[in-house]
Amino acid sequence: MSSEKRRAWFADQYQHPHESKHTIGEVLRWFSESGLKFVRGVPSVTDEDDFGAANLFTETSQGSSWNHFCVQGKQIVAGSREGGFFIMIGKLPDDSRKSDAKESGLVKTLVDARI
Repeated sequence: MSSEKRRAWFADQYQHPHESKHTIGEVLRWFSESGLKFVRGVPSVTDEDDFGAANLFTETSQGSSWNHFCVQGKQIVAGSREGGFFIMIGKLPDDSRKSDAKESGLVKTLVDARI
């Protein structure tokens, strides 16, 4: 490993200013509270491997609490170098000009979380 990669790894592991852990349900609640419509989770939040068949921004089901429990459980058991990392994609509703959708950092940012 190059010295540059070692420095980057050290900074990420030990000098990271803030890291938090969140569940799929928490992020979906934030979307709802912010007036965002769920589009997709990567990996899928319903435990269906539908990513290869669709575009990244094609809307998918947000699933149920049971789906979320199963997906997160599998991530915990399987483990990985990145932990239970997932990405949630949302968008403003089509009628956002008429709705009370709140301006939020979530609108312009992909939310990443670790369980």
